[in-house]
Amino acid sequence: MTYQIKRKGIATLDFLSMYQGGLWAEYFNNAFLDGVPAISRLDNKVDFDWGLGLITNEVADFVSVRWSGKILAPETESFTFILHADDGVRMYINEELVIDRWDKCCEDVATTFPMVKGNFIDVRIEYKEYQEEAYIRLYWTSQKIPKEIISPVYLYYPMRVGASPYNVVINKGPSIASNTIAFGDGLQKATSGKIAYFSIQAKNEDDLIIDNKDDQY
Repeated sequence: MTYQIKRKGIATLDFLSMYQGGLWAEYFNNAFLDGVPAISRLDNKVDFDWGLGLITNEVADFVSVRWSGKILAPETESFTFILHADDGVRMYINEELVIDRWDKCCEDVATTFPMVKGNFIDVRIEYKEYQEEAYIRLYWTSQKIPKEIISPVYLYYPMRVGASPYNVVINKGPSIASNTIAFGDGLQKATSGKIAYFSIQAKNEDDLIIDNKDDQY
């Protein structure tokens, strides 16, 4: 992967790698996804029935959870995602809110989204529990796949690489290497022991020809 930075200064680079096996979960001891999570962990599936029991280590009521990561498409077709939950629930696909049943309970809600085999979609699911029964399940179905809980085989979660984020100092030069061109017979026709000639033409970030007096080759 490459990324071109065109402005000088300090850039912060944060590298994340995706791993197969579930979605990253953050559990909060309030119903508003507020503050520091009481629990942060990997959940292999979104398939929970807490009943009247504890959701975090401390509380069973007035709790919220956020799951985030990516879903890998096993086929090229439209998939219907179904959320079965008590109480409120929201779902985002590629940062777009596609299910919003945040202030109601408890009918199933669904959305259909086209997917391409081998490609990922970004997903975020938000859940809140007020009182009494608590459960949530994430299903999918398509023409080729019967309704089922999404397997961890198709769920991916992000983990930060190494000691990132890194601060990098960017010094803008008079020429841009990716735009600079070289030409001449010496690039293709050369004989060992004989002088071959070619030219380098420096260009700036707008692909315009510039003088190369400040460049060193």
